[in-house]
Amino acid sequence: RKSKSELYIVFVVTFESFKVTMRKKLKRISPAGYSGSYYLLSEWRDADEAGFDLLVTDGRQAWKCQVHRDSLHQMACDVDRDLYEYCAETRHALSLTTAEYSDEFDFEIKSAGPRLQLTWKKNIPGDDVKFKLGSLQLVACPNSGEVVCRMLDFTVEDIDQLQTTITDLEGENERLKKQTDNVLQRLDTCVTEKDKLEQDLFGKFKVLINSKKSRIRQLKLQGGSCLLALTAREVL
Repeated sequence: RKSKSELYIVFVVTFESFKVTMRKKLKRISPAGYSGSYYLLSEWRDADEAGFDLLVTDGRQAWKCQVHRDSLHQMACDVDRDLYEYCAETRHALSLTTAEYSDEFDFEIKSAGPRLQLTWKKNIPGDDVKFKLGSLQLVACPNSGEVVCRMLDFTVEDIDQLQTTITDLEGENERLKKQTDNVLQRLDTCVTEKDKLEQDLFGKFKVLINSKKSRIRQLKLQGGSCLLALTAREVL
């Protein structure tokens, strides 16, 4: 059984690992007018407003770009947004899964020689309106295979982390289930003991009531006998 300090250390390490994992996000997009898919690996720096690195591949070619604070500030100004708000929304757009972003963002990709233009637009619910949230120009990577391997490495690490989390949660769930079963068993025992106690108290109360009734009848009989005797004396 782990001590509280050991449990705290395990929690901190797990939480820190989770935070590190969440700095990276791999997602798949299906741009308008393109039958295939592109894969985006975004890696944000310690503070979102500090910028991020982006890798994009279609499985054959790969492109990259680095976005710094100044670039983010300019992009935020272009759409009249606060820097922190814009960074949060941009990270949101580049992190959602395919099912999540399908109704919220649209992506467009244009390829021109060694460069790739990635644009994302935000959908306004109910108005059928889209506005351009951001656009980046990426340059071709000299070795596309390394980019694909990097994405695969991230995927494997992410799966391993999720599997560890699942295993930990399953163990915790099993522990809680045993505790719940133990509590229910103790509750059943308490209910049984309560029923026995109630029956015992009811039996004693019944005996007490019957004895009181018997005593009252005796007193009534004694009182009646005394009254008859007194009446007889008065007649004599």
